[in-house]
Amino acid sequence: MSNIIHVCAAVICLNENYLLTSRPKGKHLEGYWEFPGGKLHKNETVGECVKRELKEELGVEVIPLDLIYSIEHIYPEKAVYLEFVRTLPENLSDFKPKALEGQGIQWVHFSKLNEVTFVPADYPLAEYLACSFS
Repeated sequence: MSNIIHVCAAVICLNENYLLTSRPKGKHLEGYWEFPGGKLHKNETVGECVKRELKEELGVEVIPLDLIYSIEHIYPEKAVYLEFVRTLPENLSDFKPKALEGQGIQWVHFSKLNEVTFVPADYPLAEYLACSFS
């Protein structure tokens, strides 16, 4: 597979709960859950990508902090290189994610991450996070 899609995702944890979104209807892996984010644009940094994607998809402003995990995952129809960025709300009192693209939104306690049906590329990070608090 020659073309690898570069994707960035925000890992936002508040009160031991992680922000997750579902893949919208009509998209690859629709209905599966993931850490929110999207494709990296040309000449865009990972942090810029996370800020842009969360503004576009959820209508929220965030502060990207640091890269915490990366993975290359090959699906039958495409390959992705996914970078997960620890991210904070820019203003906690105004942080109210909205489903601007028809996706589901949920906050999941770290102890329940293993019960979520994630997109395959997100499973390794979810497993790590589920263990990191115990």
